[in-house]
Amino acid sequence: MITGVSSYSFSGAEKAGRIDFIDIPAKAKDMGFEVLEFSSLSVPDGEKPLDFAKRLRDACDHADITVANYTIKADFVNGVDVPPVQEPERLRSELEIAKALGSPGMRHDATWDFTGTFDQALPILAVGCLEVTKMAEDMGIKTM
Repeated sequence: MITGVSSYSFSGAEKAGRIDFIDIPAKAKDMGFEVLEFSSLSVPDGEKPLDFAKRLRDACDHADITVANYTIKADFVNGVDVPPVQEPERLRSELEIAKALGSPGMRHDATWDFTGTFDQALPILAVGCLEVTKMAEDMGIKTM
């Protein structure tokens, strides 16, 4: 059996200043975990997300802990910080982060706070998810 933990489990300590995000891999390993899922990243001010992901990967390698997955928010109906039509392209940059982390997979939301019916949302979600999955396939990453 392989035991793992999500970086989200450390979010309270990180927000309270008791641990820096970059130190989560070592702390997780010290606690006996073998794999780590990153649930978004807490990127230090002034640092680019992709550069931080590379440093985080180095921290994981140094701690001898494997990145099992990268989980992020996404919304193909409403968009996240971009119009919905640009959401798949926004997720391309998240896939690049997943690749830099050495993650074999990336889990993303499809939508939330949708007021319509499932049947109304499904065609939109299917198109968005398929587009991201095709981008991910080219990078060797599985999506969920």
